[in-house]
Amino acid sequence: MSQAKIVNYKHQKKFKSDHYSKLVLLQKFKVLKGMNYIVAALTKIKLQKEMFVLELEMGHEVFIPKELQIDNYPISYQFYDSIINHTQSTASVETKEYFKFKNNFRFNFYKNENF
Repeated sequence: MSQAKIVNYKHQKKFKSDHYSKLVLLQKFKVLKGMNYIVAALTKIKLQKEMFVLELEMGHEVFIPKELQIDNYPISYQFYDSIINHTQSTASVETKEYFKFKNNFRFNFYKNENF
């Protein structure tokens, strides 16, 4: 992995993380009302999606953030899992192949284990 890609990753992660933290702070202090609250909530979700994909692209193991978990939405929304769609459409072929290999390796390893 090139050093320019790592520096770009760190810069983007820091910027998005700082922006996200500020939005969370504003929401916790209940400063935002009405349309501003909705815009902040949507921006927060957008930032979480971008950080999620950024981590995947770097090959890191990632947990689905709370804002993106489908469990927090009503059952009618659970059919349309936007995380899977978003991840599959934005992840590179190389990243998909890496995780496919990783999952197959884990599956084969744990298949013969007795817990």
